[in-house]
Amino acid sequence: MGCYLGYLVGKNGYHVTIIEENERIGVPVQCTGILTSQITKVLPMDPSFLVNTITKTRVFSPENEFVEFELSDNYIVSRVFFDSHFADMAKKVGAEILTQTKYLRYNQKTKEVHYHNNQEEKTMKTDFLVGCDGPSSKVFSLINTKKRKYWIGLQATAKLANDNVVEFYPWIRTYAWVVPENKDIVRIGIALPDGPHARDTFKKFLRFRLGEHYQE
Repeated sequence: MGCYLGYLVGKNGYHVTIIEENERIGVPVQCTGILTSQITKVLPMDPSFLVNTITKTRVFSPENEFVEFELSDNYIVSRVFFDSHFADMAKKVGAEILTQTKYLRYNQKTKEVHYHNNQEEKTMKTDFLVGCDGPSSKVFSLINTKKRKYWIGLQATAKLANDNVVEFYPWIRTYAWVVPENKDIVRIGIALPDGPHARDTFKKFLRFRLGEHYQE
């Protein structure tokens, strides 16, 4: 979480600049947004980003049988508002956030970051550079050139009546899930090795779980 790191560094007296490629913090959504109760050791739950609280999960077999587990509170958050909350925290301690700005490269000799903003290339100097830009991180590639293997995650929001229990299907490729936002809406997704059949597998799971509610 780049903005949370920016908050931690900024509150200790350092000048922080956060480079954000997208126009809005948290968009596009890249995560299911389910957090364990351990998050409250770092951050109190806030109504501005809390969507739901869940205390049960079911793990299903290929025969559609399941075992059910009680959980300590699991929180379902809106990643848009969750990430925006951290951005506000970072700004309050003096961090500068440059949106619609793309990191290009870093010159380790001159300690200059090159970035693209307002249709032109610019530079800034920094003593420390941190990459919070995901699995394809350009910053990470500065220190590690090994080829990395990836899984792809596909998710949709769908109408589905439910009893507020998280569902896991570990037998569908890598695994699949159903996470309720409320009694009528769920986040339904699948994670699997990237490949040409990923979207077809996802559609099959949607048809399986949503039944007559599924529409192409």
